[in-house]
Amino acid sequence: MQSTTSPLERPILVTGAAGFVGSALSRRLEAKGYGVIGLDRDFSLGRLDASAGVELVEGDIRDRALLAQLTARCSRVVHLAAIADVRRYSEAPLEILDVTMMGSRNVFEAAHAAGVPVVFASSSEALGKNNSGMHEASDSVFGPSTQSRWSYGVAKLASEHWAWALARHGLVACGVRYFNVYGPLMDEPGRGRVISQFVGALLEGEPLQLVDGGGAIRSFCWIDDAVEATTQLVLGLDEKSELAGRVVHVGRREPVTMKQLAERMLALSGSELGTRDVPGTQFFGAGFAEIPRRTPDVSLLEKTLGFRAETSLDAGLRQVLAHWGLLADSPPAPEPPRIPAVRPLYEPDRNLLSQIEAALESGWTTNNGPHVRAFEAELAAWLRVDDVIAVSTGSAALLLAIHATARTGAAILPSFTYAATLNAVEQAGLRPVFCDIDPDTFTMCPHHLRELLSEHADVSLVVPVSVYGVWPDLAAIEPLAHSAGASVIHDAAHAFGTSRGDVRVPGEVTATAFSFHATKVLAAIEGGAIVPSSVEQAAQLRQLRTHGLAADPLASQTGWNAKLDELSAATGRHTLARLDDILARRRAYEARIRRATDSISGVGLQHIPEGMVSNIQNLVVRSSLPSNQLIALLDEHGIEGRRYFSPLLHQLHRLAPQPPLPVTEAVYERLVSIPLHSRMDESDLDRIAAALAAANDG
Repeated sequence: MQSTTSPLERPILVTGAAGFVGSALSRRLEAKGYGVIGLDRDFSLGRLDASAGVELVEGDIRDRALLAQLTARCSRVVHLAAIADVRRYSEAPLEILDVTMMGSRNVFEAAHAAGVPVVFASSSEALGKNNSGMHEASDSVFGPSTQSRWSYGVAKLASEHWAWALARHGLVACGVRYFNVYGPLMDEPGRGRVISQFVGALLEGEPLQLVDGGGAIRSFCWIDDAVEATTQLVLGLDEKSELAGRVVHVGRREPVTMKQLAERMLALSGSELGTRDVPGTQFFGAGFAEIPRRTPDVSLLEKTLGFRAETSLDAGLRQVLAHWGLLADSPPAPEPPRIPAVRPLYEPDRNLLSQIEAALESGWTTNNGPHVRAFEAELAAWLRVDDVIAVSTGSAALLLAIHATARTGAAILPSFTYAATLNAVEQAGLRPVFCDIDPDTFTMCPHHLRELLSEHADVSLVVPVSVYGVWPDLAAIEPLAHSAGASVIHDAAHAFGTSRGDVRVPGEVTATAFSFHATKVLAAIEGGAIVPSSVEQAAQLRQLRTHGLAADPLASQTGWNAKLDELSAATGRHTLARLDDILARRRAYEARIRRATDSISGVGLQHIPEGMVSNIQNLVVRSSLPSNQLIALLDEHGIEGRRYFSPLLHQLHRLAPQPPLPVTEAVYERLVSIPLHSRMDESDLDRIAAALAAANDG
């Protein structure tokens, strides 16, 4: 019955009102003072009855006359009716298609005729086999039409298309793709979705069945969170809404494998029943096809509504188990997932995968293919330079750049760098001389460089290194090197994306070498690039990367096989297209940790010189605690800390003895690299800040 206190003059029609989400949403809307008409074929399950204050109508969404009658009375339509049962996808595809597609068509046409907005339930199944890049614009990928397993997903996707087609004629609609909404009344125990299956097994005293080992990854959204998001969408939808004519993901980004889910439910229930592996074709029947990963990008919902699903999986599972009398008296607290020091980010989508597939099919996977040439052009445009030479690794980039200088004698480099810097120097036939570092930026110290240049008359090369994204003081280093007759090669493996004003490649050097290793901000699986200082140098570098071969074979010189392959180049292009967003996130994460450490005595971050905008390649903390002790304390909080760089190069046994480097050695003893990834959860950043504070207290 319509509430007399409803903020809307007419009620809201909810199809599928007896269902799991529909019943919860109907109750929420009624409790907020809105009149609700609940339509469903069967209310016998007891999720919703007349006591809820909802006008109940038994009927089928395939009844067009009934829908027209009900919709004419309403101010909004929420279309949730569907057959959501994985087993039915293969067992009853005709009914799945009929209810989902024809029923949705009827709802949309009735809403269009009545001139009322409609929020409709789609599904993560509309993405089909796609298990990467799960945002609203991701491609949908399905198996062959002869496999009825895809009937539900195809029908949901077709329903979305139907809504957008009618939207061109005036229908105001918003689609909602739910990602694994769960709660106590989701399904009958032992039937339906995975959590209900596990509840049924616990009630029956049987091992929890893991389909094909339980490696599939999902994210789960608590019913109250899903209902709140839907309520906000329903009440805010009109022709001016930012989400009109769009689909939005509703879920929580807390990925978990089915094995981890089972283990957590067993722990919370205090059960020792364990798990049992079962083949997917046996559990679901013939035609079964698993989706390895299905976790949503929910940033659109947060951006437009400011909504985030707050209920953790652990909190939701406790409520589910308590409802069924399965929660242990003192269930253990969950072990938070370990935050690794490094987590490469690729976010592949169908476009990238199709490009890789096309390269493999063409057979042109190396030897300066189209992706390599395009990558070089795109890198040059992004860096605002004339030319870029792509090579197989960052190490190769540095080696070729040094070799092209054709220098002999000694090379000055910091000891506080990765072994690749030293290797490139030695492989070019140069004797390493180690320079101390600045105590705040951790980059080459110009004052010590001046001393070394006066002590070593045979220095022909200086190799300053960008550290964690911070450029060395090249404005001071280059004149010192120039006055000594030495070239300067900038090892910028850490610095792609760092800038000062409009400058993204410092111009004070002979060449700059970048790395695109998986751990770098611009990840291309593997790869590197050189920015030359002249057209002649660029031609020489391209010759060096291809075995030194010249147009006239008899003019060939010593070279290397340092060509970048097409697959890495395609991946690099994919990452480069998203680099601005990646950099913005990394800088925001660093700013958040910096604010936290500002209030912690004895803890500080790397100094970033004024005017420089770092890419935040790595985030390091300098602590009053010895590095090993801080690493151990972070480990107790499930956070991986590392000494990086390690070891100090001047302490390598094979180079002993070397003069001490007091600043380098002091920094090394107090510096720890902590996790900073190109995409991180807010909860992980909170844990890192809390762990640093706790370590200081300790």
